[in-house]
Amino acid sequence: MTLLQLEYFTALAENLHFTRTAEMLHISQPALSYEIAEMEKELGVKLFITEKRKVRLSDYGATFLPYAKKSLSTIERGKNAISEKLDSAAKTVRLGYFHSIGASLIPELISGYNSVHPDSGTEFSFMELRAVDIPDRIRAGEIDLGFYPVASAEENFRGVVEGEVASLQHLYLVVPANHAFSSRKTVDISELENEPLIMLDRKTHIRKLVEECFRQNDMIPLTAMEVPECNTALQYASFGKGISILPPIPGMHSEKIVTVPLTARNRILMRKVLMLTSDSPSPAVREFQEYIRSRNS
Repeated sequence: MTLLQLEYFTALAENLHFTRTAEMLHISQPALSYEIAEMEKELGVKLFITEKRKVRLSDYGATFLPYAKKSLSTIERGKNAISEKLDSAAKTVRLGYFHSIGASLIPELISGYNSVHPDSGTEFSFMELRAVDIPDRIRAGEIDLGFYPVASAEENFRGVVEGEVASLQHLYLVVPANHAFSSRKTVDISELENEPLIMLDRKTHIRKLVEECFRQNDMIPLTAMEVPECNTALQYASFGKGISILPPIPGMHSEKIVTVPLTARNRILMRKVLMLTSDSPSPAVREFQEYIRSRNS
């Protein structure tokens, strides 16, 4: 039994007239008669009785009618629930980002967007990820908008996911409070040739950027130790185990360490943060992207 047959049955039960019901349903009368006959065949009973050109529900039809109406009503409620869920999903922007912007750039963007669009109704969900995983999460449809650090000018993600610059992130030299560089306003990367460095894992974009900067100065980093993430590097720097090059992260403001802006060839060292999205972002995602673009214009 089909949904269409239930709709035809309930319509005929209300009108008790084949011609008028067929016209209302925009089908031919033979088509209506055929579908009712198929229902009766499946149920094994007559649903309607025709006497002297008049149509009335049989006892079986009267018994079946409330169940048919309930079925149609339940399906309609289900369709409405899906529509509501789709509307809600369309107004939700799922963000994916790496650790060092989770307490800075992300809340700044959300706050600014809500100020510009106070009545948008857009909600945000947040997922902190390893940077290397963000493009895959975009492709898998698990996040709508990802923020991805570019380690070098040569890196190119077009053709993988759409990407454009969302922000620039300063990089800092983190040194113990008693280090010779602690009183400096800036330090150039060329001055770090013989400094023991607490380096991040080779898979990280900071590590790639640091190594590229050293290569541009014909230097090789003096690695004191290698650590998996920024907070660990920060901790070891506070213990005096070396110095490190890090993006701004919570915990940098401490009595035991000092952060000094880092330069490369007399220019403040920064890395690009791209925003990545799928080929068909929702209207809410596009509106949020437009806000980010307006910040950079």
